[in-house]
Amino acid sequence: MTNGDSTTVSVIDTATNTLITTIPVGPAPERIDITPDGAFAYVVADPFLDVVSVIDIATNAVIATISLSDPLAVAITPDGAFAYVTNVLSNTVTVIDTATNTVITSIPVGDGPFAIAFAQVDRIGSLIARVQALVAGGSLRQNQAAGLIAKLEQIRSKIDNGQTRAANNQLGAFINQVKAFVNNGSLTASQGQALIDAANAIRLGLE
Repeated sequence: MTNGDSTTVSVIDTATNTLITTIPVGPAPERIDITPDGAFAYVVADPFLDVVSVIDIATNAVIATISLSDPLAVAITPDGAFAYVTNVLSNTVTVIDTATNTVITSIPVGDGPFAIAFAQVDRIGSLIARVQALVAGGSLRQNQAAGLIAKLEQIRSKIDNGQTRAANNQLGAFINQVKAFVNNGSLTASQGQALIDAANAIRLGLE
């Protein structure tokens, strides 16, 4: 979460609701969006400071700082390939290539572009596909994957019914099960973390 009155982003373990760390970014960070794979967070600071910071979620470190003119809001495309940033005083939207964190172009729009969003990607479906890939790769047994997929289907149902609190709780249960598979050696730490990051990205989208 961004801490607008300071220069940091806080990372909270959603399974225990405890603070893990704070990450220094630009002063007065306001907006944040996370790539669909849960790997990177793009943070916009105060628009007068002209900074977008990119955080590597695996290391909780800023890996790039992109200079823009008065950026205000950010949204990642559903495929994760680009970040679109509104520039409130310049009346433009800047397109950033997330593979290189370089500016591709700036698009003139109406006066004072304030917010931006893309249609919700099916992150539940993507996460189910990740679990199925782990079965195909021999890391998870079919019955282990079935338990995870059943939780994800329940989460999808709760989201569809507007039960966001229940969906968040079920995502916590999914994360705990993934951690158990890491602890018993069924998954490697990196495999488990990829699933956990993706689940946390879904939780963020429910806020």
